[in-house]
Amino acid sequence: MPVVSVPTLDALVLQARFCTFQICPLVKAQADEAYTAFYNFQNGKLSRKSDYQLIDLSLLGQLITEKTLIINNGMKNLQNFITDELEEKIELAPLEYSKTSGFSVALLGYEKLLKNEIEDIDQLEPFYLKDFKAKKKIGI
Repeated sequence: MPVVSVPTLDALVLQARFCTFQICPLVKAQADEAYTAFYNFQNGKLSRKSDYQLIDLSLLGQLITEKTLIINNGMKNLQNFITDELEEKIELAPLEYSKTSGFSVALLGYEKLLKNEIEDIDQLEPFYLKDFKAKKKIGI
């Protein structure tokens, strides 16, 4: 059975496929950090304009230079980083865009399958931009 991988950021953005300007999903990492990339749709096809990256939210105003739809996934303090200047450039996506859609994952996976972008299941690993550190809860 063939296996393909679908990045969470890509799946989140696909839900905004009717957006006519830049899209920036923000997925909570730690503290004031978020996983992100910049996207747009060209002729109805998803196009990633940047590498996947881990950013400090204080840099958001420097990174966003054009009109951008922000998809907020878990950033409860995002409003603290939206300056007046940044507010003029962004729109916040509706809350329903902040949840990964099974349809989006399936569609992106199917497109990869059609292009024969198959993963070697023995080599498949989660894609993290930062070293993962499991935390042990006290009392367990």
